[in-house]
Amino acid sequence: MSPDGRSGNENAEGLVWSDCESQLHQIFANAPIPILLWTAADGKIQAINKAFTRITGYRLEDIPTKQAWMSMALELDEEAALALLRDELKQLTASQEIAEQEITVRTRDGKYRNWILRCTPPLPLHDGQQLIASMALDITAQLQTQECIRRHGEEMERRVARRTEDLARQSQQLRLLAAALTETEQRERRRMAHIIHDDLQQLLAAAKMSIARLRGQRDAEKLVSGIREAGRILDEAMQVAQNLSKQLRPPVLYERGLKAALEWLAEAFSKQYDLQLVLNLREEAEPEQDHLKAFLFEAVRELLFNIVKYADVSQAEVVLEGGAGQLHVCVTDTGRGFDPAQIDQGGGGFGLFSIRERLTALGGKMVLDAQVGRGARIHLYVPTTSAQSGLDVKKEPVGSEDAAKLHKEAKVVIVSARPLLRHLLERFVAEVTCCQLICVCTTAEQALGCLREGGHAAILIDEQLSGVDIFDFVGTLSLRNMRLYTIVLVGDGDPEQMRRFKQVGASEVISFDDAPERIVETLTRLGQEVSDAEQ
Repeated sequence: MSPDGRSGNENAEGLVWSDCESQLHQIFANAPIPILLWTAADGKIQAINKAFTRITGYRLEDIPTKQAWMSMALELDEEAALALLRDELKQLTASQEIAEQEITVRTRDGKYRNWILRCTPPLPLHDGQQLIASMALDITAQLQTQECIRRHGEEMERRVARRTEDLARQSQQLRLLAAALTETEQRERRRMAHIIHDDLQQLLAAAKMSIARLRGQRDAEKLVSGIREAGRILDEAMQVAQNLSKQLRPPVLYERGLKAALEWLAEAFSKQYDLQLVLNLREEAEPEQDHLKAFLFEAVRELLFNIVKYADVSQAEVVLEGGAGQLHVCVTDTGRGFDPAQIDQGGGGFGLFSIRERLTALGGKMVLDAQVGRGARIHLYVPTTSAQSGLDVKKEPVGSEDAAKLHKEAKVVIVSARPLLRHLLERFVAEVTCCQLICVCTTAEQALGCLREGGHAAILIDEQLSGVDIFDFVGTLSLRNMRLYTIVLVGDGDPEQMRRFKQVGASEVISFDDAPERIVETLTRLGQEVSDAEQ
């Protein structure tokens, strides 16, 4: 059999191997790399091995000369191939060293292969000719692997960049939301102070003066009249107090539901602001969770206040409907309108921004259909299945593979009485693939009950827990479970407060400004430690 894989009479086309060279012949023919033997004087190809034919598809009769091979494999015209061949011979003859170059060759079927081609210096033969051996190392697979790794690396860099941008955006949103909530709280405080000072306080002062005038009054008729006047003023003061109480926490919302509360709100806006509301409220769109009722009620009231202040209209429409696991609220007016881009640019008021961010934390979204001079239609979509109040215990998967996976993940507990913060923390934990959220609690007692099962890695604690001394609670957790990583979230980052939390046993104290990055970074590290320990 010849080096190019032929047998019988075809051996005449290759070198005539002597019997003593049979072993060398076998090595050449079966070598795993492509080898091409050619004579320097005429460039005639004397032999090729099996690997050469297998990889390139060319047989000996296809490439009679090195010049012909270079023309086909390197896709050169005859003159360029001849010039390249002469340069190669000149270099090999002058250096008398193996020459190496990286080339791309075209196979017979039109595919391209990447080679490192090594050529020996001319070797003298017994007949006076000089033989050159060209050997190729096919690096196509290596280059493809390197390219795949490069693309994967670039994709990972893009993902990291996007993740960094997302975290930065979430951090900024959290800061803006904190500012929005603070502004809203201060606005409500000012409004209540105004009502108490201008209405309630003056009525009580008037009642006090009316009663004071009755001292020493001996005229029965005047005494009765004064008492009636004081009673009338006190009745008016009680009405103001009742109205204020209803505005802060409308009883109808929790006694009869969101639909009835919106009907009450429509009546209140009609009386106080002369804004007539057209209501389209579906019976099936009644949320079960109290915090959803409160949020949607407050959101609609905020949107109606915006209409009163900015829209310059006397009528608006409120739609409440549900289906497919979500509630849809739409508030429409035909007033002055606004530019929706102002919301993303930090304008448009804290009300819309706060509603949008709170909706996002609840897994919902806000859609703005507005235009300057053309009115506004604001859609609020919120899921009814993912937002849960109270204690939310996550069930462990029962499948063996899922159970093993969960066993290798860091178990995390969240405890906060504030729905918005709870849902933000759930989102942060969900971003960490090596962590599993087990419990979402609203009280310290619920958290302690959840932690009795053991095996938890971390707990995220909101500093504003009612009904418990937060420092005692953190200290109790530290004493009960030395391995539990306790993360306390604080609002203003007061150094003295943070120091005190560390003294009672908190593993880490994080301010809201740093919350997204720090929480994800810490949980990622804890999750990796748990995963490494299980392996």
